[in-house]
Amino acid sequence: MERFSDRLSLSGGGIEASKTLAVTALARKLKSEGRDILSLTAGEPDFCTPAHVADAGVEAIQSGATRYTAAAGEPALREAVARNYSARWDRELRREQVCVSSGAKPLLYYLMSVLLDPGDEVLYPRPFWVSYEAMVKMRSGRPKPIETRLEEGLKLKAADLDASVTDRSKLLLLNNPTNPTGAVYSRKELLELAEVVRDRDLLVISDEIYEDLLYGDLSHQSLYTVAPWMPERTVVVSGVSKSFAMTGWRLGYALGDPAIIVPLANYQSQALSSPSQISQRAALAAMDGPREPIEAMRLAFEERRNLVCDFFSATGFPFVDPQGAFYLFFDTSPVLEARGWEDGNRFCSELIEEEGVVLVPGDAFGMPNYARLSFAASEDDLRSAFERLGRFFR
Repeated sequence: MERFSDRLSLSGGGIEASKTLAVTALARKLKSEGRDILSLTAGEPDFCTPAHVADAGVEAIQSGATRYTAAAGEPALREAVARNYSARWDRELRREQVCVSSGAKPLLYYLMSVLLDPGDEVLYPRPFWVSYEAMVKMRSGRPKPIETRLEEGLKLKAADLDASVTDRSKLLLLNNPTNPTGAVYSRKELLELAEVVRDRDLLVISDEIYEDLLYGDLSHQSLYTVAPWMPERTVVVSGVSKSFAMTGWRLGYALGDPAIIVPLANYQSQALSSPSQISQRAALAAMDGPREPIEAMRLAFEERRNLVCDFFSATGFPFVDPQGAFYLFFDTSPVLEARGWEDGNRFCSELIEEEGVVLVPGDAFGMPNYARLSFAASEDDLRSAFERLGRFFR
């Protein structure tokens, strides 16, 4: 007799679990078993949600704001997002250009659902965030990662994008600042990409979830704003998860032309109904409230970033200088060659066994010889990890 599990669809049976979530779960399991584990895998800030934002969530519960809302989100929140980005981008945006969802991640998937036909190519640089490739496959699209070079910060170059376009290419997917590298694109680099987008008739999903976490004197540049032809071709996906330490609240939003936002909201109405009203009220407080908590968190991350970069600079391991987000992506080849190991998976598994330090293997991001370290951890944990990594590298 055929079992139910024998009848999974091709996409349902062929998609792996998120490798970043899996390795984080492994770290928790090992800790629960009594192992001395230092996990540097977190894709979320290790700070509490700001008090005024959390209070707004509590107030929502106590006042009975626990219902369905409009599929695209509450009008007040959509207006607040439009107002915030009108000031950020120095251009007028309306609430009709905003769709709110239960995190940025569902929006990426929903956008691919409304934009892709079977066989459409989606272009994105390698390394890439772990879920991009899976999402494209789940929507019967063709993932097409584009190679990058370490000496250029593992960033997508316009000439490489242009050379990769075929008659099936439809969508460019760009993450800025970038997970896993922390690379940040300049306005000049984005304009060069925008020219290829126009000339090769591409659409763009610009994943800008780390937009508030930049270091030094850098300011975030959005692909949406760099050229007059980009707003009608670009949907920006962002949210409050990273900026306000609200990953568990699950609240993100997309901004773009109503011609895309309306179908997106319609799709969401069938797939999700609407995002949590409680989380929306908290996000409204975040949008309209003080930004000092963002700056305090950013400064703390910058100090940790400097510690991590100093350590890796002293080791001689090749890495991308993280100008944003809270990750360092480094080449494990010196250890692989010295020990005769095949790739970063072996590097990371042996690191757990020998020193109890957990990193995310680079194959999760399409680069098997690399590993990602998250500095969303206390300075004490980072310094302890440096001691262990130093022993391991030697």
